[in-house]
Amino acid sequence: MIRRSISTLLGLSRDRSGAALVEFTLVAPLLVALAFGMLAFGRGLYQYQQVVNGVRDAARYLAHQSNPNDATAKSQAQTLATKGCLTSCSSVPLRVSNWNPADVLFNITDITNGNSCSGKPCYNGASTLHEVVVTTTVSYQDLGLLDGLGLPSIQFHVRHEERNIPD
Repeated sequence: MIRRSISTLLGLSRDRSGAALVEFTLVAPLLVALAFGMLAFGRGLYQYQQVVNGVRDAARYLAHQSNPNDATAKSQAQTLATKGCLTSCSSVPLRVSNWNPADVLFNITDITNGNSCSGKPCYNGASTLHEVVVTTTVSYQDLGLLDGLGLPSIQFHVRHEERNIPD
């Protein structure tokens, strides 16, 4: 009886028919976690790039306005940043689902331009230039992976600066 059970165990140790299933069962959770990690990273990179593009668009738009401090121009720049359009945007979705126009902030500085700039760059054109700085902070819309790992949410802080040098 003991010899028979020993020979049965030896026979099972040589049997390789279920080895692939066991190996896959051990490796599958790691592969799934890796796939979800790559998906989350790609989605985060896409959202970040959408925010960067929007902030850049808004800064360029305001820098080329004759009066960038105008409330209408600022409102249009906020819509341009978050939706990618200036007018008739009510049906256009946001570039990033939780990024609202009110999250786009402006700092507009008038720079005196003249012949003697005392160490600062001098530009041809008007005596006053507009420097437009657009900033925003957006929370990354996670798929649940960061929460599942107990990690804090990611914040995108984006800043872009444009200077208009009119003719």
